[in-house]
Amino acid sequence: MGGLDAVFLAIEGPESPMKIGSVGVFDGPAPSVESVRAFVAAKILLVPRCRQRVRESWHGAARPVWIDDVEFELDDHVHRMVLAGEHPDALERFVEQGDGAAARPRSGAVGDVGHRWTRG
Repeated sequence: MGGLDAVFLAIEGPESPMKIGSVGVFDGPAPSVESVRAFVAAKILLVPRCRQRVRESWHGAARPVWIDDVEFELDDHVHRMVLAGEHPDALERFVEQGDGAAARPRSGAVGDVGHRWTRG
């Protein structure tokens, strides 16, 4: 694991979650979540790191390493959410809260299912 990744891993905690996300804003109808998942599935093969997780050594005796996540499921990471309400600041509130509290899930439960920094 490189130095920058190690720094992000070291500072991650409940007060400083190191999660990455994206928001798509569409004029007109949004693409189906299935088509977005298909697009991401085709591209994610080009970036193996996106399908890996961290494994730390026993008692921190060695640097953490990236390993393939054999339980990786794209559906755990790609969700469709709709902003709650029509307020002009709804998108900004959603981004600031960072946990989806300003949005409501569509077609399936959305929760904190973990991320690639999950230790184990």
